[in-house]
Amino acid sequence: MENKLFYGLALFIIAMRSFAQVGINTTQPKGALDINSEAKIIVNEEEITTYGGLVLPVVSSVSAVVNLQGGKIAKGTLVFSMADKCLRVFGSDGKWDGCLSFAGTIEDLFDYNAWEGVNFKAKKISAGNNFTLAIDYNTNALYASGEGTDYKKGTGRTTNETFVPILARHIVDVSAGYQHGLACDIDGNLWAWGQGEGYRLGNGAETIYYVPTEVTTPKAAEAKIIRVEAGYKFSLILDDQGNVYYAGTSSSFVNGLGDAAAVQSFTKINFLPETFIKDISINYFSAAALDSDGGVWTWGDSEFGRLGNGTPTAGAVTPTKITLPPIKKVAMGNRFGLAISEDGTQLYGWGGPEGWGESGSIEATPTDITGNISIEANNFTDLDRDGVVDSGFSLEFYSVAADTDNGNDFDNATATAATAAGAIVTTNMGAFAVNGDQFPSRAGLGYYERSTNSIYSPNANASPATSGFISLYNKNSAYSTILFRQVSIGKGHSVLLQSVNNEEGGLAYGMGDGTSYQLGSEYLNIPIPIYIKR
Repeated sequence: MENKLFYGLALFIIAMRSFAQVGINTTQPKGALDINSEAKIIVNEEEITTYGGLVLPVVSSVSAVVNLQGGKIAKGTLVFSMADKCLRVFGSDGKWDGCLSFAGTIEDLFDYNAWEGVNFKAKKISAGNNFTLAIDYNTNALYASGEGTDYKKGTGRTTNETFVPILARHIVDVSAGYQHGLACDIDGNLWAWGQGEGYRLGNGAETIYYVPTEVTTPKAAEAKIIRVEAGYKFSLILDDQGNVYYAGTSSSFVNGLGDAAAVQSFTKINFLPETFIKDISINYFSAAALDSDGGVWTWGDSEFGRLGNGTPTAGAVTPTKITLPPIKKVAMGNRFGLAISEDGTQLYGWGGPEGWGESGSIEATPTDITGNISIEANNFTDLDRDGVVDSGFSLEFYSVAADTDNGNDFDNATATAATAAGAIVTTNMGAFAVNGDQFPSRAGLGYYERSTNSIYSPNANASPATSGFISLYNKNSAYSTILFRQVSIGKGHSVLLQSVNNEEGGLAYGMGDGTSYQLGSEYLNIPIPIYIKR
C-alpha cells in the first residue's frame, strides 16, 4: 500500500511539473490528476455503479505538519485538518489558508460536520450526559447518538455511535438523563433503558435495560403518559390526566412524597385537590411542575434558592406553589430556576443569579430578569441595516433550558458559580445564552471570523457570565436569520431545533463537546451551532 501511494504521488508531482494530464484507470483524464474509481456492485440482484474519492493526508491540525525532508513546509501542501474539519493549503505567503471548500456563505461552513448523510430533522431532541436522543420528524421513531457507557443510548451496545434507531414506534416525548433514557409513545406507553441503579427505571428492580423496554405505570387505564424527565438516579413522568409520578433514589427529598426513601416503582406525587399538572422539569437536586392555571410548584433541595420559595436553606419535601404570574414554561437549573410568562413577554429567575448572567446575592423568590437579554442589531431587529435596532419590536420568549447538572461532578459542596451559569433561551429575535459555565462551548457563544475563516472559543470574543444573556449570533454569522423553538442542555453539549413557520420540530443543531458523537459526528469542541447530521 505504501509503495502504491508513493508511486501515485510521484506521478502526480511529475504531471504537475510538466503541466500534463495523468489518468489512473481512465484513458481520458479530466484534469492534471484523474482517478477513475468507478466500480460495479450487486445490491439485491441489481447492478449499481459506485464511485470513490481521493484520500488526502489527514492530520490532527495544521500545526502538526512538517517537511519530512527538513526545511520549510512546501507551498501548496494540502491536508485534511481534523481540528478544522476541512481542507487546508499552505499558501504562497507562508501561512495556512482558511478552509478551502467554504468560500460561500456561513451556512456552508456549518454544513461540514458530515461529509455524507442528510441534515437531521426532529420533532424533539434531548441532550444528556454525553449522548443525545431525538424523535425523527418524518417517522416519529426514536434515534440515539453519542457515548454508550451503561447502555444509556439504548442500542444494546456500549460503543460510541452516531444516530442509530432504537425504537421504531410513534414517539411523542423523550429525555436523555445521566445513565438512562426515557420515552413515551402515542399510545401513552412508557419506555426506559440504561442503568437501573437506584430504581430509576421504575420497574421495581435495579437491573440494566439494554434496549428500550416498556415499563408499567400506575396511571389509569384510559390515561396516557405524555411527558418524561430522566434525571441523575431518578425519573419523573406526567400523564394526560394531570398526574405526576416518581421513581428512583430520593436525595434531598426530590421524590416529593415527604420522605427520603427510594421509590422502586412509579408512585404518584400528590398536589392540592383540583390541581392539573401540564408540564414538568427537573435538575439533580429538585423538581418543578407547571399547572393548567400557569402556577409553578417546586420541591426538593432549596440550597442557593433553587426552589424560589423564599427559604434558601430549607427544602420542600412535597410540592409547594411559588409566587409567580401565570407561566407557560419552567426550567430547573443547577443552582437556579427560570420561567417564561404565559404571554411570552417576560423572563423570571430565582436562586443563584449567575444562572442568568448576574453577580450578587441569591434571589430567594422569583424576580423579573427580562432586562438581562441584550438585544443587538441583527437580521431580526435591523431591517433597514443601519446598525440600530428598529423601533416597534417586542421580545417574545419561546423556550428556555438550564444546566440540570446531569453528568457533572454531582457534588453540591464543591459546586461553584461557574458551574451554575448554563442557560439558553430562544426568542423571536434569536437565541441567547449565559456565558462562563464550566463547559463554555455548549453555550454556543463562539465567534466566526469571516476574514480568516476561523472559529474562536467563547472566552476570546464573548463577555463573562456577569453580562446577562448574550446573542448566539454575531455580525459575521448568517445564523441571525434562523429561529429556534426548542433547546436542551446536556453535560458538555447543547442541542436546538430550528423553527420554520411555527411547525412542530425542525432541523437539529448542536454545539459544544462532540467527541463521543453527541452531535452526530466526531468533533473536539464546537463553540458555535452546527447542523446535526445522520
